[in-house]
Amino acid sequence: MQCAGPQPPSTGPVVSLVPERARVDELLDEARGEYVDLAIAAASLFHHVYRSPQDALPRRDYEVALNIAAAALSRLLIVYTLENPDAERVAISRGQLGRFASGATEMNCQDGRRIERLSVRRSEMLSAISFIGRAGLDLELDLD
Repeated sequence: MQCAGPQPPSTGPVVSLVPERARVDELLDEARGEYVDLAIAAASLFHHVYRSPQDALPRRDYEVALNIAAAALSRLLIVYTLENPDAERVAISRGQLGRFASGATEMNCQDGRRIERLSVRRSEMLSAISFIGRAGLDLELDLD
């Protein structure tokens, strides 16, 4: 009986984490409003807690990590959607929360709906990221 060896590296697109973190920080600085896109909040959390010597990840793994980070944030704060740009944001109840997908840019509900334009309140996001950081949680990726 043979044990499987290490998996070959992904040949798909790769995300360089140092420039990506700088891009996320810049997006947060530019988005001065009350709300922040959930994908940006999830990326900020990821870069805050990810502890690994790796300086790059396959894009697929990075998107999965952002989905996981969005799920963690959604347990600590309210997620909103903007169904119509001319209307106000609508809070998504915890019972309606589904699986985050596409790097936390959408949520697939159990009833088959797909919800986009997800956001969180900036003040709540900062508190949640701080809480998770103080709790000493880190994000280890073992996606295979």
